[in-house]
Formats: sequence, structure tokens, C-alpha cells
Amino acid sequence: MAENTPSRPVIWWKTIRPATLLAAFGPVWLGTAVALHSGVQPGIAAALALVCAVCIQVLVNLHNDKEDFLRGADTDQRLGEARAAQKGWLTPNDLNRAIWFVAGVATVGALGLTLLAGPIVLGIGLVSMLSAFAYTGGPFPLAYNGLGDVFVFLFFGLIAVTGTTFVITGEWLQSAALVGAIAGFQATAILVVNNIRDARTDELAGKRTVVVRWGHRFGQWEYTALHIATYATLAFTLFVDLSLPLACSLGFLTVPLAIQGTRAIWTKTGTELNPYLGQTAKTGFLTSMLVGGGLCL
Repeated sequence: MAENTPSRPVIWWKTIRPATLLAAFGPVWLGTAVALHSGVQPGIAAALALVCAVCIQVLVNLHNDKEDFLRGADTDQRLGEARAAQKGWLTPNDLNRAIWFVAGVATVGALGLTLLAGPIVLGIGLVSMLSAFAYTGGPFPLAYNGLGDVFVFLFFGLIAVTGTTFVITGEWLQSAALVGAIAGFQATAILVVNNIRDARTDELAGKRTVVVRWGHRFGQWEYTALHIATYATLAFTLFVDLSLPLACSLGFLTVPLAIQGTRAIWTKTGTELNPYLGQTAKTGFLTSMLVGGGLCL
């Protein structure tokens, strides 16, 4: 390997994109907190739900690395962090082997949850996994056709939170759907930062994200609206479900972080936005932790 090439463990660590795993932890914690608030102890179901959520996130990351390289979206013009396939650190076959290993772990976790909560969970797991592959792969890749935002909102928000609550309690709860929307809005905001930064190279590669389709200004407003929707949904949740503790309003403590990220979206471009991917992920994670903590008080 070249002198400036990271070691193999570091390459794999970078490839799974550890900062993005916050988008998997947060929703599972929220779903678990809703279950605890309803009086049900999580047990092993919460642990298996976390394994599945993390595996789906890693699966998306690995598959994106491979597909974006093969489709020409990741080139030397890339503004974000280096990707393993783009840099030649890993081959597509290396990534394929890792993808199928992670998919296998996710399948084992889904089978365990199916034994605990019934066959509907297996269906959710299969749809989640297929969607992870379809995000940048297949004949109609979601991210290349402007549907990435919808995918993230559903699978890292509504489905992750309500699904976690269901495997623990056996019920589909309104409160889980509402806080699931909160997680979904903030997870989607992470994607929007990425799409704004990469709009030029995405367009050259034929990756028709929402920002490529509707423009830079649209992306700025989308990011802003997602943060507004987050806190508006939290306020609405506290208003319509009076059984929820007022301590859930701790989630509003992250408003200054959201404002900081929003300012950056409106004033910075290109590589200047790189730090705000992680910052947006942390904002969402902290909001989930605070709202979930409030549910447990």
C-alpha cells in the first residue's frame, strides 16, 4: 500500500462511517423509551432491535461506497471524506463480502425478533434490507431518483422507532409514531447536508437528488424546514398526548445546535459543510436521547 494509505482496520472503520451510526442508536433508544413509559421492560428485544438498526445503517454505508464508485458519483472531485472504493483502498469485491456478512448478521437479528414478536417483524426486516440495497443499487436506485429523503425519514425515523416499540410491547403506539417523526426529520437533515455539498458532482454522475432537481436554495429551505418540523412535532406530541411527561420538553435544549447548523447551511458551501454532517447527526442524537430520557422520568 502507498505510504499515505491507512491501515486495514482504519480503512474498515472509516468505511462503516461511525458518525452516521448515531442515526441508528437514536431511534432505537426512542422506541425503547416509549416502551418503558408504557410500563414494559425492554429485555433482549431492544438489544436485537439495536443490532438490526446498526446493521441496516452499516449496510447502507457499505453499499453506497460500492455503488457510488461504480456509478461514477465518487471521484477525485469528491468534497466529502475519502471513500474506500474511490481511493482504491478496498475493491468492490471486498465491499461485497462485507455487505453480505452484515446482511447475514441483520438477518439473524431479525429472526430473533420474529421469534419474540411474530412474523410481521420478519417482513419489516426484509423490506428494510431490500430498501438498503435499493438506496443506491438496482434498476431504480432511490438516492439517484430523488427518493433518498423519503427512505431516510421512513426507515431511520418512523419504522425504526415504531418497530422497536412494537417488538418490545407488541403494540403499535401513537406516541412511538410521533417521536418517530422527530427522529426521521433529523435523520433526513443529515442527508440534506450531504446532498447540498455534493450537488455538483452528483449532477455530473446523474444522481438526481432533491437538491440537484430543485436547486441549492431548495436544499437550504428543506434543511431549515426539517429542523422546524422537529421541534413543532415535539410540541404537538406534548399537546396531543397528555400522558407524556413534561420532561420530554428537554428535547428543546438542542434548538441552539439546530440554529447553528441552519446558519451554516445558509452561509457555507463545499468542504466547509463537512463538519456540519457530524454536527447535524449529533443534534439529532442528542434530541432523541433527551426526549427518550424525558419519557423515562
